[in-house]
Amino acid sequence: MAQFSGTMAECFTHYNDQFRIKSDAVRKICETTGLKASTVFSWFFGKKPDAPSGLRAIVLRYFLEDAGYLVAELKKLKTKGPEAYQLGRFVYAKRITIEDIQKHVGYKNLSDVYNILHGRNGLVGARLIKARDLVRLTERYNYGAQKKPVTEISREHEEHEEEKKHKNGN
Repeated sequence: MAQFSGTMAECFTHYNDQFRIKSDAVRKICETTGLKASTVFSWFFGKKPDAPSGLRAIVLRYFLEDAGYLVAELKKLKTKGPEAYQLGRFVYAKRITIEDIQKHVGYKNLSDVYNILHGRNGLVGARLIKARDLVRLTERYNYGAQKKPVTEISREHEEHEEEKKHKNGN
């Protein structure tokens, strides 16, 4: 069977159609994403007039991707830059928060972070470098599994790099 490709809404509808018993689909989404069952049921049965947005949309997109869907919004995000895509994946996996990204990358408003993770804006300049650093720190130090703020991990990383330079005589 070919992999289904479409927007988040199209993939969600297709996913929903695969389940004869809708509560099984809802349970699976809720267990994986942490979304409330009442919210997911409302989407399934069209009782919520708006599509998921904000953090819910981010979480649902990555859930659908993990379920084997080619989600158009994530494909677009990957082409804008792998850093934004990876940060979104970390948020989905609960390894970092939107607030962690805001602080580390240097945004004043959470809405700026949401715009990046939804692909409405791209990462550029110093913020792109900081986003790459956050991705690297999250991967390398398994940030999110620890109960340390990203600023502390960043400071520890800088100290480690300084020690290495000092050892090598640089």
